[in-house]
Amino acid sequence: PCVWKQLAGMPLTQDDLEEVDLLLYIQNLQGIASIHENGVTEETFHEVIPFDYFEGQSSDGRFVPIVPGGRAIPLTFQNRQNYVERATAYRLQEMDLQILAMREGMSWLVPVPLLSLMTAHALEQQVCGMPQISIDVLQKGDQVPGDRRESPAGAVVLGDPRRLL
Repeated sequence: PCVWKQLAGMPLTQDDLEEVDLLLYIQNLQGIASIHENGVTEETFHEVIPFDYFEGQSSDGRFVPIVPGGRAIPLTFQNRQNYVERATAYRLQEMDLQILAMREGMSWLVPVPLLSLMTAHALEQQVCGMPQISIDVLQKGDQVPGDRRESPAGAVVLGDPRRLL
């Protein structure tokens, strides 16, 4: 869902990250931000939090600096809010270069401004098709096997593949 949203030109939100966050990264960041509510103090912070610097886990599991020079910036009880904001911002922008490359590739087929007119779901359906298609709907458009005439939608119809079994 995040990829389609970004391809459609829509900004990601923290809610989008939580929807696809298999490592519970965002929940962990929220826990760091509110850790004082659980009785953790400046003295006990590093007993509970295993991070020493402004590094975070990328989507592919690597630990990367979340700001320039992050490997040299100590994470402390006092700057934990800044750490959480920066780590979240890193995740929100993590795929920007890849999305830009995909949009550039898609621009060879579709004018980029048109992508922004679509919702993420509509764009996904246009590119990938319907996630489920009824057999009855498929049979209504059925033609003789091997018939290579084009259908009104421009697709080549080869007939019911079940007949070949």
